[in-house]
Amino acid sequence: MIASCLIKLHPASLIASGRVLPNGWPRKRRLSCARWALPSIVLALGACETLRIGLPSDGNQPDNARAQFTWQAVANGLTGPVNAFVIYRGKLLAAGGPNFLSWLDDSVSPSVWKVQSGGTTGPINDMGILGADLIVGGVFTQAGIVGTENIARFDGTDWHAMGDGLDAAVLTIGQFNGELIAGGLFNASGQTPISRIARWDGQVWHAMGEGLDGPVFALAEYKGELIAGGSFSFSGSEPARRLARWDGTAWSEFGAGADGAVHDLTVIGDVLVAGGAFTEIGATPANRVARWNGSKWTAYGDGVGGCAGDPCTPAVLVVRSFGGKLTIGGNFTTAGGTSANGLAFWDRGVWSPFGAGLAQSGYLDVRALLTDDSKLVVGGRFASGGSQASSGIKLDNVAIVASPAEVQ
Repeated sequence: MIASCLIKLHPASLIASGRVLPNGWPRKRRLSCARWALPSIVLALGACETLRIGLPSDGNQPDNARAQFTWQAVANGLTGPVNAFVIYRGKLLAAGGPNFLSWLDDSVSPSVWKVQSGGTTGPINDMGILGADLIVGGVFTQAGIVGTENIARFDGTDWHAMGDGLDAAVLTIGQFNGELIAGGLFNASGQTPISRIARWDGQVWHAMGEGLDGPVFALAEYKGELIAGGSFSFSGSEPARRLARWDGTAWSEFGAGADGAVHDLTVIGDVLVAGGAFTEIGATPANRVARWNGSKWTAYGDGVGGCAGDPCTPAVLVVRSFGGKLTIGGNFTTAGGTSANGLAFWDRGVWSPFGAGLAQSGYLDVRALLTDDSKLVVGGRFASGGSQASSGIKLDNVAIVASPAEVQ
């Protein structure tokens, strides 16, 4: 997912605001468990609980400073897994679940999630903003009253088809050189062969070289190049093991590839961060998350392990920068050997959970993240969290974590 016009929730550290006093204690402000602002919107919060975790001071050991994190429900929760967030025309939208597209109505108190009327006939996997329009991609044959294949455009009033659409699931949406890029499982647009990745010129979909031979899960622009991640192995006859670079004409393997699927990509400063199901990337052992500095891959400590499900393959599903630091979500249960159900952040050489984190109750994965400087909205499949007790706070697939700077 490329985050140029798109605001999406993919994490980093909640210490990222940098508002820390000289003695190591976070600067304190009052946190209301009722309402707070996030880019042009106001969210109404449900139950609120303060938790404490130690912060690493030297990259190895936690010091005596304590940071407070709060887990909060968002309105009345959502009934199905959340795949993506976006802010469109001042409203928070969530995609996924049986209702496919919902928006947070903050004109009433308390706020409530409402189903977008005349939405899609099937699940939405990703969303983005192109100009003044909302773009949604997933598995559907209709948006509003318009027939469309798996991708559609909403102008704020009406839904529109995008050419002949794409003939199978759209999994990720991004932008490159001012054009919309879609990746997924598709093989054609109408009569035009297109293998898993396509470019939209405003009128029709175009193939990008010979495309890729397996699912495309992630897109990122890094140092002027488009990078794709997924579960593919070749572009035509050219090897491209789960990571590929587009040179404007053809695809080639990026960073010597990976031994397992790459589910997400993001850029933090000068490095490209990859998350997925791999245990080796390039020639570097790395448990499901690693960074590329332009010449080599480096692991983030011991990475993540464990899995919330049976059977289950541990994976990082979302990687994002939050205040310039890395936060990851997925279906893992440990990070750096520390218990961290589905969500963790990396700071000064150490992985840490967000307080007590999410409760594991038969299913757990974090798929989507949205942030401002001090708050993180978390989406996926989970029932409760924010408590050492197994019951925790009832969250219903969407939650907010507030940073130390917001707590008094």
